[in-house]
Amino acid sequence: FIILVPLGVKFKHSFFRFLVLIFLIIYYYIYISTGHIWGPDEWTPFGYKGLLRAIGSISLGFFGYEIHLIIKDKLNHYIIESLFVILSYVAVFYYVFKYSNDDYYFFLPVIFLILIVIQMSMKKFIIPDCLFTRLLGKFSMIIFLNHFYIFLYIQNTSFASTREKVYMGLAGTLIVSIFVYAIIDTIKYLSKHIKTISN
Repeated sequence: FIILVPLGVKFKHSFFRFLVLIFLIIYYYIYISTGHIWGPDEWTPFGYKGLLRAIGSISLGFFGYEIHLIIKDKLNHYIIESLFVILSYVAVFYYVFKYSNDDYYFFLPVIFLILIVIQMSMKKFIIPDCLFTRLLGKFSMIIFLNHFYIFLYIQNTSFASTREKVYMGLAGTLIVSIFVYAIIDTIKYLSKHIKTISN
């Protein structure tokens, strides 16, 4: 972000349109240099593969904003668009479940880019924005930020079967995420309450 955002501010749309090449170059380099795309903790001459993949995905995200500007006035059938997005996410979940070690798995950011750009550009979604969907949004971010460490801990400490480790990881992630969410909301509530009293 420290590198890409200032360049984007300076050169604007011409730079964002160029970033899809950065994504392709990074992923091509990772594949050619190591023979596979997984293994984020593997070192390359330019840094960890996980870091390089993150830079590539961020670049792809900037490029997606440019696509959004092009198609935002062209999407006018929200029911068809909503169904396409929902079915696409179902297909992604199915693919990940069946082929999680496949190299193509790591090109899913391109699929997510397409779906996110469509969602950004739609006039409305078949599922309305409400308190429940916002709750899911906040909760999913907490899950994303802590699940890796829980699964890693279970992987290194448990002698259970792989299937049991997955179930333990899912349960642990859910419990910890609920706990973290409760702490965050409690702190926010107390801060707001204290601020109201002090005023």
